[in-house]
Amino acid sequence: MDEALELAVQIAAGVEAAHDAGIIHRDLKPDNVRITPEGKAKVLDFGLARADETGTSTSGSGDSVTMTAAQRTPTIEGAILGTAAYMSPEQARGRRVDKRTDLWSFGVLLYEMLVGASPFHGETASDSIGAVLHKDIDLNLLPAGTPRMVRHVLVRCLERNRENRYRDIGDVRIELKRARTEPQPSGDAGGRRLPRTVIAVIALAMALLGAGAGWLLRPHPNRTRLHVAVPLADRFERVEGFRLSPDGETLAIVARERGGENESVDRAIYVRTWSEPTFRKLPETDRADGEPLMFSPSGEQLLFKVADEVRPTAEVRMVPLAGGPATRLYSIEQDGVLSHRIGFRSEDELVVRAKDGKELYRVRADGGAPERIATLTGQGD
Repeated sequence: MDEALELAVQIAAGVEAAHDAGIIHRDLKPDNVRITPEGKAKVLDFGLARADETGTSTSGSGDSVTMTAAQRTPTIEGAILGTAAYMSPEQARGRRVDKRTDLWSFGVLLYEMLVGASPFHGETASDSIGAVLHKDIDLNLLPAGTPRMVRHVLVRCLERNRENRYRDIGDVRIELKRARTEPQPSGDAGGRRLPRTVIAVIALAMALLGAGAGWLLRPHPNRTRLHVAVPLADRFERVEGFRLSPDGETLAIVARERGGENESVDRAIYVRTWSEPTFRKLPETDRADGEPLMFSPSGEQLLFKVADEVRPTAEVRMVPLAGGPATRLYSIEQDGVLSHRIGFRSEDELVVRAKDGKELYRVRADGGAPERIATLTGQGD
């Protein structure tokens, strides 16, 4: 951490000197920083730099760009200026840039120095640009004990709206120098936080072992404590699967109520929001399996598998949480090659892997016929 912050201060000073001379670098990245034998950081390669006499500059279609799958590659002519994983959102959109675009790139560089990977790197330049425009950085990946001021600097530098970034990289340099003397947080308070879903898993496991449980959900930056009782003793005989909605507001379980005569038929899906006093059963979910059980991206629908133990068949269905009939997507046996290895591509479309693992199929959420979209080759696909 000490070495990273020392080098970051030196890099910021180099960019500050360029800005004071009226120059925007526009391609700040690891390849354009060198460490001298004396351990000093030097900012190099101003080949894409541009004078900023008026405070703004415009990148036109004639500018060059690093736009390939690798982060550190030669320049390709005739596209947006910059290196995909390090360019600012305004660069990615081909809009006017000023010195604040270097502040974004500096934030990406600082994050990579601390985490070991660029937050916006993708397999292709298009993937990287998409991440720059839409993906949020994960501060939980920062090393334990990262000073609070460093986290603040990263958030301010990586504001997509440049009006919310620092006005000058000199301010960044000053705050990073202060961060080097800032007392580090005790324990793991500055380290990683468990994801909400992991905490939910721990909590439900405790509930299954006892008469109820609670857990602490700690989303960044606020903390909310929720207590959820699963009424095993007086209502459910067994819980076989569960899932937390994407927004963390709804818990779905596959359970069998007490007093039933047929174990498979009496097994169904029950859901509960934190504002509801207890679980409610979803209609047309009898014989539901614990896997797969997943919420749609909006959290308004549940995908599940129905297993018929009398007839050796299994169907994948979708049911709305607000109530209403379930939609049959496909039958694992009757539709031949499809498995239950499935994922949402969007709210209205899913991708299913074939039983042999060699093909992918598109399945519409309205129950249309499956359509083969890809054949997988090689190992590890």
